[in-house]
Amino acid sequence: MKKKKLLLPLCILSTVTVWNVATVGGEDKGGKEPSPTLIFEESEDYKAVDMSHPSVKAGSALDLSGLVDAPAGQYGRLTVNEQGKFAFETDPTAFRLFGYNKIPEGIWRDVSDEEFEQNAINYAQAARAQGYNMVRLHGIDLWLMRDTSADLEFNPQILDRFDRIVAELKKQGIYVHYVVMSYLHYDVLNRENYWNRMDENYMHKLMFAIGRGDERERFSEGASRLLNHVNPYTGLAWKDDPAVAIVECFNEMYLGISEINSVAIDYPDEYRLFVNKWAEWLNKRYEGKTEAELPEWVSGIDLQNPPVPGVGGEYEAAKDDYGRFLYDCVVETNTWGQDTLRQIGYDGLVTNTYNGLYGAAAAWSSLPVADTHNYFEHPYGPSERRSVGQRSSINTPWCFPSIAASRLYGRPFTVSEYNYPFWNQFQYEMPLTFGAYAAFQGFDSLEVYEASVYLNLDNQRLGSFNVGVSPVQRGGEFLTAMLYKRGDVAPANNRVALLIPEEFLFTDGNSLKGVSSQQNKLSLMTGFSLIFPSLSPSVEISEDIYPDLILLPSGTTGIKSTGWSTEMLSDYVIENSALAETVDDLKWEGILPDNNLTDLDKGIYQSDTGEITLRRDAFEITVITPKTEAVAMLAGNNRKLGALTIKSTDTKGLFGVTAVDNCPLVESERLVLVVATEVVNTGMELTSDRITCLQLGTAPVLMKTVNFSIGLSHQAADQLRCFALRIDGERMQEIPLTVGDGHVTLEVDTAALADGPTPFFELTTD
Repeated sequence: MKKKKLLLPLCILSTVTVWNVATVGGEDKGGKEPSPTLIFEESEDYKAVDMSHPSVKAGSALDLSGLVDAPAGQYGRLTVNEQGKFAFETDPTAFRLFGYNKIPEGIWRDVSDEEFEQNAINYAQAARAQGYNMVRLHGIDLWLMRDTSADLEFNPQILDRFDRIVAELKKQGIYVHYVVMSYLHYDVLNRENYWNRMDENYMHKLMFAIGRGDERERFSEGASRLLNHVNPYTGLAWKDDPAVAIVECFNEMYLGISEINSVAIDYPDEYRLFVNKWAEWLNKRYEGKTEAELPEWVSGIDLQNPPVPGVGGEYEAAKDDYGRFLYDCVVETNTWGQDTLRQIGYDGLVTNTYNGLYGAAAAWSSLPVADTHNYFEHPYGPSERRSVGQRSSINTPWCFPSIAASRLYGRPFTVSEYNYPFWNQFQYEMPLTFGAYAAFQGFDSLEVYEASVYLNLDNQRLGSFNVGVSPVQRGGEFLTAMLYKRGDVAPANNRVALLIPEEFLFTDGNSLKGVSSQQNKLSLMTGFSLIFPSLSPSVEISEDIYPDLILLPSGTTGIKSTGWSTEMLSDYVIENSALAETVDDLKWEGILPDNNLTDLDKGIYQSDTGEITLRRDAFEITVITPKTEAVAMLAGNNRKLGALTIKSTDTKGLFGVTAVDNCPLVESERLVLVVATEVVNTGMELTSDRITCLQLGTAPVLMKTVNFSIGLSHQAADQLRCFALRIDGERMQEIPLTVGDGHVTLEVDTAALADGPTPFFELTTD
């Protein structure tokens, strides 16, 4: 029977608990007083990880190539089915993309033709072996212009190499997400041009958004030259190749708008063009109006030189008109970009990243695919003293809910950039607080930033984002492949839609903000997305996927942009009573079952499936599914899941077990245990609060050691053997198991492993 629809207004704001992350968990094994700085060298607490063989071996326990259906494009174009999910022209079954950003330059740059040919083949196989079926070519407008002498004239050797890479990826079932404009906009690449373009990037994004000819022409010509180019290794033009699944117009175009103040200071001529566009819009909107009919803020101002909110003052009263203006600009830009790509001859899916409610509304009206970016604790500050926050995504659960509250109802939703950057000490939480929830919400593509796959690390040290260099993130991506790509986490049982009426969107500056940071936490409990009922959707919603529950908003959250990232600011109000009442109503309506553990006073959020439970104040999240179980937890704690029990650990971290043979855990003949703690570079120096980096250090990468004990229930417990695995899946040291009645116990001190610590252990009956 169809559930009763409930129209429920909320008054939701938030409170944030801040913990001293330098001391939480009582983990200082030495018991010493904090020093002015922290310097990391190899010791019993931090040991080098063998990263000498980064490519996963075929047939090993870590080989996820079976998750990827090859070749890419065999079912025609990627499209959108009647349920609003990715599917294919000849196969309407919902299809999920799991990918990453950027191909390391060592694969294609400054190598001989012979070496490159082997690199291309091996690289595509390595990406598939890690379970990926999507690569986002973010930066190709820069890569193609190396060693060229004229703008828009691609380097023929590099173009040929990307042709070959795309062809090899296609053979392995890996699709391409092409970003037309990222950094260089197809200018000649030299040192001066590079830094000029990087400095000018916000300005060019802003000019593109208001339709300046320079940027629009560069987009059209650059896209045309690449999309019309025939790949000799596939025999198809890029525009005709179904392996080119998504084309994105301009990476993070919205930053030109959010960074308008810096554009006004650094580029006054371009800022004047923006003001002129704003003035033109206002004059058109209020043409023929009498003084009495004008809004109060317009009265007495010069409409040829109107104030811009956020530049020289907040101008609160102007924000509603300003939000409408930005909405119109972005709708026009998205529509123009899509129309231009159609004129070029590309008939696949198009997207453009957005931010804030005005951006979400514009995407609702103009794009078939919704796409956003977000980072938890993005680096900030000057390059010589870069800082990374040390909060926990469990204890401060804003990152995923803010993403979920950008999702549009009834169409594919992609996150084409996300990460919990190094050196945040809670990085190990990402597969559970992001990957598992993405599966629960039914997201359609995850593309981590960046460089998840390497053939040779060449003594590479860790940087903020290079996923493939980090044993912690390699372990996390392996679990995410199971939880998200394989679909071990069940989708939400219910669909809740937040209805954003036009009168709310364009009142009180709401369009420039995001969904309330308490209201968006409903995404931790049930399916959640946005509907803009007053605006014409670019994708019709099927009646078959009508929401189970409709809510109205009554609060918003500010957005803090730091140039390279965006964070939703909490509302900072003491109580959760309105949300608590809503949770009670959800239980009364059957959206949440009676036995659901959600308790806002205790900071507990449980999904309507019962599979994911976040305990904010305990810094703990558990995921329990038939084929994968995992927990992120503090040192000194224990936790029984289903088949898996964490009996003890002296270090905070991630513990997860998954059946790689796709069987229930208790029946599986081949399982992988992931144990991820924390990573640093050798010689890395941080301030005592761990936030600011004074010296980044060098290879080898060090991982914090852990002494742990786990139990696993299994029907063939007496047949199981355990091996520590190298990062490529090669079996190394065998580790003894203690067998009981229908269960085994594994006790490991990773500091004592003969080949050093590792995030991977294999449990097998073989």
